[in-house]
Amino acid sequence: MVFGGVHSFMNDGHTADWLASLDILERELSGVETLYAGHGDSGRPLDLIDEQRRYLLHYRKMVGKLAKGRASLDAEAKKSLVWAMKEHLPTEALEVFIAAGADAVASELWAASDSSTVAIRRMS
Repeated sequence: MVFGGVHSFMNDGHTADWLASLDILERELSGVETLYAGHGDSGRPLDLIDEQRRYLLHYRKMVGKLAKGRASLDAEAKKSLVWAMKEHLPTEALEVFIAAGADAVASELWAASDSSTVAIRRMS
C-alpha cells in the first residue's frame, strides 16, 4: 500500500484504486505514530501516504503524457519515464519497477479514457 522512499510496483495497473485506498488508509491511520512500509523506510503515516499519493499521481501523469493515447509505452518512452521518476524520487531503490509497470498503467489510463469516451457517445 505504501512504499517508503523507494520506487513502487505498478505492474497490476490499479493505480486509481490504489489512490482511493490511500484516502481510506489516511483516515484510518490518523492517530497512528509509525507506519512500517511494505518496502523502504518506516515513518509517520500521513507523511508516507502523502508521499505515496504524490508518487502515484506523478507516475500516472508521466505515463499518460508518454503513452500519447496508447495503451502501452515503447522502449524510448519507458526510458523517459525512468528518468522522470528518478528525478521525482532520486533513488535507485527498486528502480526496476518504474519501467516494469508502465504498460499496465498505460493500459489502465487508456481504458479509463476509452470508457469516458464511450459514456459520452452514449449520452449524445
